[in-house]
Amino acid sequence: MKRGKLCFKILFLTALFLALGLLNINGISALAISAEIPSPANGVFYPQNSAFINLSSADTENNSIILDFDRSLILWMRMNNEAGENSTFIKDWSSYGNNGSCSEVSCPIFNANGKLGGAYDFDGINDVISTSLTNWYNPNNSYTFSFWYKPDEEQAKGLWRLGGFGDTTHCEHTTPAGNEMLRCMIYNGTDYTAGIIKDIVDGDTNWHHAVFRFNNTNASLYYDGELVSSVSGSNFMRATEGALNIGVWHIFNWNGSIDDFMIFKRALTEPEIVSLYANQTLKYLGVNFTNLNEGLHSYQGYSQNLLGQIVTTGPITFGIDTIAPAIYAENFSPLCAFNYSNIILNATINDTNIQNVWVQGNWEGIPINYLASCVNISSSIRNCRYIINSSFLQDGESFSWQFFANDSIGNLGMGILNAYTLTRRTILTMTPVVPDGLNSWYVTEPHFTLTNPDATNLWYRWDSSYAISYTGTFGLEKAPNNGNITAGVLELHYWGNSCPGNESDSNITVYVDLVSPFITLLSPANNSKVYNNLTPIISAVLDELYFKNSGINKSTAMLKVNGNLISPADYNVLNYGDIDALLRYNPILGLNIGINNVTINVSDNSGRNSQLSWSFEIILTNASINLSVISPVNNSYISPSGNNRIPMNITSEVVLDKLEFIDYADLFPRWTLLCGDCKSYGNTRIIRRTFSEGWHNITIRATDLYGGIQEKRFTFFVDSRAPRISSIFPRRGKIFNGSIFSLDYSEINLRDIKLNILNESSSEIVNIPCNESSELKINCNFSLNLSRYEDRYIDFFMNVSDYARSVKSKTTRIRIDTIPPVLNVISPITTDYSTRVLFNLSSSERVRIEYMDLLDVSPRWRVLCSSCVNYKSTRTFRIGNHDVVIRAIDFAGNSDEQEIAFSSS
Repeated sequence: MKRGKLCFKILFLTALFLALGLLNINGISALAISAEIPSPANGVFYPQNSAFINLSSADTENNSIILDFDRSLILWMRMNNEAGENSTFIKDWSSYGNNGSCSEVSCPIFNANGKLGGAYDFDGINDVISTSLTNWYNPNNSYTFSFWYKPDEEQAKGLWRLGGFGDTTHCEHTTPAGNEMLRCMIYNGTDYTAGIIKDIVDGDTNWHHAVFRFNNTNASLYYDGELVSSVSGSNFMRATEGALNIGVWHIFNWNGSIDDFMIFKRALTEPEIVSLYANQTLKYLGVNFTNLNEGLHSYQGYSQNLLGQIVTTGPITFGIDTIAPAIYAENFSPLCAFNYSNIILNATINDTNIQNVWVQGNWEGIPINYLASCVNISSSIRNCRYIINSSFLQDGESFSWQFFANDSIGNLGMGILNAYTLTRRTILTMTPVVPDGLNSWYVTEPHFTLTNPDATNLWYRWDSSYAISYTGTFGLEKAPNNGNITAGVLELHYWGNSCPGNESDSNITVYVDLVSPFITLLSPANNSKVYNNLTPIISAVLDELYFKNSGINKSTAMLKVNGNLISPADYNVLNYGDIDALLRYNPILGLNIGINNVTINVSDNSGRNSQLSWSFEIILTNASINLSVISPVNNSYISPSGNNRIPMNITSEVVLDKLEFIDYADLFPRWTLLCGDCKSYGNTRIIRRTFSEGWHNITIRATDLYGGIQEKRFTFFVDSRAPRISSIFPRRGKIFNGSIFSLDYSEINLRDIKLNILNESSSEIVNIPCNESSELKINCNFSLNLSRYEDRYIDFFMNVSDYARSVKSKTTRIRIDTIPPVLNVISPITTDYSTRVLFNLSSSERVRIEYMDLLDVSPRWRVLCSSCVNYKSTRTFRIGNHDVVIRAIDFAGNSDEQEIAFSSS
């Protein structure tokens, strides 16, 4: 800045500060400092690699300006005995905390009348302030030492040194050969590479400001704001010089005062050095920093007056950003991408000032910008991604994408324009294309063709069987269970290896029914004879043969007898297994004596149809069989000796050609011969037949020697397994309130469960609401109001009954208690406590007392006492709010509880 502009600046600031009341013409300090345009603003990035710092200060006292740029001020000992300091501890007011110390026998003495506020007086014998500098070394060997000093009359003393005893970088005020001088020298470990001398007027004991500045090319010494001289050189500083001793060099201790000792890890500009010299009330400092690195920088300006008062601009951080964001390490996953997978686009963005990151893509038909999501890896690196949802992708589609990023300056970074074609999925073609049967069923064998021009190999698999390599169009020949014959419901999986790794398999469920229903188990049988029965039951099983076929469509069944269409209301079509049916017709009117013809027509759910006709002959005879069935008994519940072998006792008045029976409860009913050429079965000796558990519907048929037939029908229930009781609750001796009765039992044909209660004066029976039947153990829980037996003993047992027998549990004696205890909480109450809280509790009877803090992270019950009437003790609680429930539980399970809210601090 030209001198005329500087003078105008100072005059302008003087007028400004007077107008704002920052200067006081009466001499009372009004110290102020400001960073003005074009100084960088806080938090702003700039598109150039330079910054001009423009500071101005004013005071009624002479003042100095200190500029700490990028935290280059690594030591600032103000030596004002301020807060935090004492006689042996001198604080470093820089941001690094390189504090100084001394022992009591070698400490300088604080003097409140220093140059800038206070100072320290050194006695010239053993006073030394020591510090081990951290974060001080600069590979560019650029440093500035600034300090105020005042010598006593005796000279030849060291002001400061870097490193230990002996040859070091240092400054000294000395009198060699009688000439008084200030000498600063740099030692590189071998010799002194630079030394500058300032001749001093003999006997000068005033305060003086010295600045020793050097870098790898020259060293300079300033004295009271003016350049003494400069010398050139190189390799000035040693990396090992990290210790600083103030008040000594070699064996020479300083005799005088030192104030405001500073070290900068850079070579200050001459305007900065001049601004450090406190010789004016108004000051202006302008410094242009060039060739700044990309990223964040900071500066802080200080103004200090002769009273040692300090004001600051506060730390100001700004950024240099001349480079567009760099986009690299772009990739996508999965590498083998199909339209059914989300695709993740990735990129790494490098910039200290990233503002937005986005992706431009065309997978929706036109290029659209999508905001990427990013994760910070460091202050300048972000990992960013965008996920393309599979719903936007088409099979075999080609799409492209490109990452973009900008910073707050407007620099735009662009990634590579990437393109990818989705791998095509394997396509299945079926012939015929549409199922040729009803309800999505094929009634002819379909054939399958796989195509995928992107795949090297194709495979398919039926259900969960082995993979089959595709070689050409295939049918059901390799499907499970001889599929091209039995067919049924089949699941076909198919896939290819289009890129590294196979595509996910696709699947389709195929419904194939290749066999028409089979009409079988005819009754009466084809060409059979029926004697003395004009209304024989006509029946046939409508069989779908294979268990995965489509199943009988019962609504399509049609019956004709002797050419007459029978109304569906007159016959039944019943389920016969999972997919088969049983058609059953019981004629009300008598059929023809002689030949009778029957026709049944039925379709399955796929539309396949079958029809069958057969005939039988009815013959009447005069023989009287008079069949008598003593056992089994109609509508009976049978459980003989705990097994399912049922006695059969049947007699006839005439000799029978055969005696047989059929059980329609069987899965496949059929006639079973009991005896032939006989008059009785099981009458002269007990004969038992085995029947399964449950209901049975049997017909016993006697055929005489002339073909005459007599039939009798019976229904009965077989229950050969007695109920079993595993355990009951409560147990003997318990005190009980009736809240939870428990019974473990097993019974497959349960009729009822009853609870029997006995006491000294009465008894009662209660039906239990449990009705589940199973061979496995069943748990039954129920509750009962027992207050009528309060404080008395009762005996109870339980009966579990099926339709044939009843089983009784053991009798158990218990005492009844249904009245809950009364809990009295004296303490805690709703108030504030310390972390120790007194619990003072009592109960109307002996109980277990416990508590739970509902505001705990994992609330749980904590026992205070297990069997007590009174409890008094303290418990520890964390600091904060608490919502505590205290509960008293008696031996019968009755309880009383109270909730108290309090806080601990």
